[in-house]
Amino acid sequence: MELSRGNYMKGHKISNLEKYNQALVNRGSVTFWIDDIAIKV
Repeated sequence: MELSRGNYMKGHKISNLEKYNQALVNRGSVTFWIDDIAIKV
């Protein structure tokens, strides 16, 4: 089940919207691991 942003925020009062939005931007990164076999194909 995927939670949309609207469903997640229901019932949650955000007191500092600017800080919350920045936290969403900063909260993660994506790392790709590429195997040598995948490169050769």
